[in-house]
Formats: sequence, structure tokens, C-alpha cells
Amino acid sequence: MSMYNGAFILAIAAKATAILAGGAVVTSALRQSAAARYLTWICVFAAILMLPVLSLQSWTIAVPAPAAISQTVVPSAVHRVPTGSVPAAAPEFSWLRAAAVIWLGGVVFLLFRIGAGHLKARAIRRRAKRVNHPAWLESFEEASALTSTTGRATLFASDEIDVPVSYGFLHPAIVLGGNFENWTADRRRAVLIHELTHVRRRDTLLTLLAQLSTAVYWIHPLAWFAQARFRKEQECSCDDAVLQAGVAEADYADHLVSVARSFEPTSAWPVAPAMARASHLEERVRSLLDPSRRRLTLTPRMCAIGTAALVAIIVPLAAVRAQDASSASLSGSVYDASGAAIPRVSVSLSVGNGKIQEMTITGPDGTYTFTRVRPGNYTLQVRAPGFAMLNSPVFLEPGAAIKVDPKLELGSTMETVEVVGRGTASAAPAGPPQRIRVGGNVQATKLLKKVNPEYPANAQAAGIAGTVVLRAVISTSGDLLNLAVVNTPDTSLAQAATAAVSQWKYQATLLNGEPVEVVTTVAVNFKLQP
Repeated sequence: MSMYNGAFILAIAAKATAILAGGAVVTSALRQSAAARYLTWICVFAAILMLPVLSLQSWTIAVPAPAAISQTVVPSAVHRVPTGSVPAAAPEFSWLRAAAVIWLGGVVFLLFRIGAGHLKARAIRRRAKRVNHPAWLESFEEASALTSTTGRATLFASDEIDVPVSYGFLHPAIVLGGNFENWTADRRRAVLIHELTHVRRRDTLLTLLAQLSTAVYWIHPLAWFAQARFRKEQECSCDDAVLQAGVAEADYADHLVSVARSFEPTSAWPVAPAMARASHLEERVRSLLDPSRRRLTLTPRMCAIGTAALVAIIVPLAAVRAQDASSASLSGSVYDASGAAIPRVSVSLSVGNGKIQEMTITGPDGTYTFTRVRPGNYTLQVRAPGFAMLNSPVFLEPGAAIKVDPKLELGSTMETVEVVGRGTASAAPAGPPQRIRVGGNVQATKLLKKVNPEYPANAQAAGIAGTVVLRAVISTSGDLLNLAVVNTPDTSLAQAATAAVSQWKYQATLLNGEPVEVVTTVAVNFKLQP
């Protein structure tokens, strides 16, 4: 299944909508816990980001197919296909390709923007100065102990930003901005607990997860809604961690508003979690002063439950594939002339220009299956060693399930004989004898008795040379039946070739242990040498 198939894209969009809408419903029910809502949005973004990849896997839930239409195809059968009714492998609608180009352009633009934001963040971090003030270092050690992040982060300051931020994947840092030198001990403690909670939860990585998911689904309005709620719950859950550390609600709300006053939109650092952005500030303050709120933090147990719920939802949802009403299916079994199934046979579907669209190998029982094939006119090709290749037109109607059981006939054999005489004319030799490679349940015929033709004297004297092509049927007893001349440069040469080849004796071809008749071609090359 191509990732750019229209039905696949629509299915992914529908599943992503269900996940995003489900996340909105669940977070609305979790009114008392910002941490639980934050974990829910993390699972939502992880789910929609993994959804396209998981949906491409082959372990899908089977969808009942419509009743099959059975056909038996033999090499001599001619299926008259209505021309012009359904074009072979018609391309996707142009509007779908145009929409795909627009979507891909948006994804590239947003990924570029995310990358540029991280480059800017790394540059600010490199230019930032280490904070060595004793009061700040004392508060930093105290906050690190409270949040269990001792030794995991470093404290810096920069005049390029206005609010504190935490950033870093492997080596996280807290970068202070604004007039942090004049902050009180209580404010230092509250700010550091908030930012170190981001560090402990590795929120820089989780923010990147949300950004990548939104970039992939940027055309979906619910993706932007989810990212906004994700950012809000990310900060609210850190606010709850500060209150759990013993900071009074009113005092922390005052610290939050005071820090937010120094925020300027032009100094935004969108790739890093920041303590006091202007967005959602009113909701955060109202939440801080609400005594009914449950102040929970993300624990390993909560993360384990969230991961289990994510797997339980995303795996079955990714596996479900709705039946595409516009597609068709083709299946059947390949048999030989005796009615026995032929395993490991190459079966393919090609369009009018000979380009193969689908290909498979029959199983041990000779069965093959093509699913989700575009409607149209196809050529069913079946190839097996020792058998004549089958080419048969097949018409697949929209939504149909066609059953075709190809029946292969044995392939013909060929022998080449060179007869050399003396004369002035010459002809190019036809090369060494060749025999068709056979396998499976076919045992090839073998020439047991060979009588070489004699070059007619009158043909040598007249300088006549060339190749006489004979065709016959090797009977079940090994004799030649219906020996006939297909092509000859001269009547005398044909008579000489027929007289000799009619005496040949073969070992019969065996199909599943039983002798069967096969067609053979014999090329007798009469060649003159001076």
C-alpha cells in the first residue's frame, strides 16, 4: 500500500481525527489534574505521529470481502475485455495530488521553522553566561534537591531573553532572563522549581514531539488546538509541582504575573518551555487560586499507565483498514494439466504498456492473492519452469472480488542439428542444442535415439544451404507424431531432414509421474563449407 494512495491518506486523517477528538474529550473529563491532562496530550501526539508508520504494516484486521466471481483461465481462452469502460490503472484525481503537494510544502516549511528555532536556542545557550552568584547557587541546589534533579542541569543567564526557560536534550540548562538579579529568595525558589520540573520530565524532548506531530498534521485544525492545550497543561502541571513544594498559591501567582510582565513577543523562544508566556496566563492564575484542584505530578506509575493505554489504542486503530469500495481483489490457484496445484509460481498483473503493477508467488497449495487493486484492464501473467507462459486479459470491476484459477500447459522442447556439406555457400550455425529448464513436478523429455540427416548431393552441387524447421508432438511412448515442416529453404533439404528426424526416439515428458504429450521443435541447419 503506497503511502500516497488516496484511500490510505483519508484513512490516516480519519484515525488522527478520532485520536485528537478523543484526547480533547478525555482531558475535558480530567478537570482536577493538569498532570493527567498533560500526559494525555503526550500520548495523543505520540499516537498520531506513529499512526502512518504502523498503518503501513501487514498485520491488519481482516475485513470481509464480497462474494468472489470464479473464472478458470487456460492458455487458449480469450477473454474479450470491454475497451474504454475503465482505464487501466487510472491515476489519482488531480485535486488529490495538488493537495498532497500543498501539504508537503507546509510540512517542509514547519520543519524548517522548528530547526531554525532549535539553532537559535542553541546559539543563545552558547552565548549565555554561567550564574555564579552565591544566593542563586544556594537556591538552585535547594530546588534541585526538591525536584530530584541534582546534577542534571546547569544555571545560565542571558540578556537575549526576558523570561526563564529550560532547554537541552542531553545536557539541559536553565537560562534566566530579565532583571533576575533583583529577585527575592522566594521568587528564585519558585522559578527554579518550575524550570527544574521541566528538566526532570525532559519537556524539551516532549515539546519537540508535539511540534513534529503538528508539522505532519498542520492542515488539521485539531492538531493546532491540541498543541495549544499541550503547552497550557505543560506549564500548569509545573505550576502544581511548585505548589506541592510548599510555595503558597497567592505568592506563586504574584511571582508568575510579575515575571510575565517582562515578556515581549519578539523575544519568544518557542522551542523551549518558558515559565511565563502571555498565552494562557489568566487560566493558569485562576487554576492556582482554585482550592478544588488536585496538585499531582507525573510519576513513573502514571507514565506506565499512559504508555499501556497508548499501545492499547494505537495498535488496533492502526491495524484497522476499511474496505475501499473503489478497489478490487483477485485470487485463485494455479494448476497443471492434470489438475494438481503448482507451488512457487510467479503470478503478476500488468497494464497495457507491459508495466507490472502487482506481483506475487503462489503458496505451497498453489494459491495467490492480490488485494486493493485499482479497477481496470490487466493482463494476468503466470510463469513456471517447464510450462508455457500464460497471458490472459482480466477485467477488474470496482469493488469486485474475482477468482481466477489459471491452468498451465507444458512448454515445448527444441533440438538443433547441424549438417555440414561441401560447397561454396555458407550459412551461420544455429548454436548448440538448448533445452528448456524445468522444475517442480515436471520431468523434461530426453532424446534417446538420434539419426543425423544427410546433405542431399543435388543441394550441395547447387550451393543450397539453410535451416529446416520441423515441429512435432512427442507422444507418451516417446515417438514423434504429426511431424511437419514449418520453414525450409529447399524441398530436398526438407525431405532429408524429415527422413532422419522421423526416426528419433525420446523419453516421454512426465507430469506428476505420468507421461504426457508435449510439442517439440527441431531446427536442422544445413551448412556448406568450401
